[in-house]
Amino acid sequence: MARMVEKLSPTKVQRVTKRGLYGDGAGLWLHVGPTGSKSWVYRFMLDGAAREMGLGPLHTIGLAEARRLAAECRRQRLAGVDPLAARKQATAARRAKAAKAITCRNSAEPLLSGVFRTNRSEVFDPSRFFGDLGWCRFGVGCGLPDPFRGRARP
Repeated sequence: MARMVEKLSPTKVQRVTKRGLYGDGAGLWLHVGPTGSKSWVYRFMLDGAAREMGLGPLHTIGLAEARRLAAECRRQRLAGVDPLAARKQATAARRAKAAKAITCRNSAEPLLSGVFRTNRSEVFDPSRFFGDLGWCRFGVGCGLPDPFRGRARP
């Protein structure tokens, strides 16, 4: 006998309130938490161990979208890729790319772009205290010259 897939209906998804896991088939589950919150979970086996991958909350991801995401995860599993590890790797790559975009010059330019007022009525000129920030105290790779090149660091 063939496995049942797409067992949940949109009406049942909206009406279920009892805590637990409700299967749609092919690894897609609706998780209802103790407070009544609902989220989608893709469950699969990897090297003999059960794994769970959250797909998102019900208020953001509907039944059709959850089925599409679960099908994408199943395709990754057939290709021999762990979908959870692939998602973590993509997140790490995205964070590394964003971190490379932040440099000392980028973060200091708003501060040095001009004169601004402080709580007191006097004018504060950051360049008077920090100079033109022609060096970087955070090390190599920020796009600014290193003031300690050839000398011992403090």
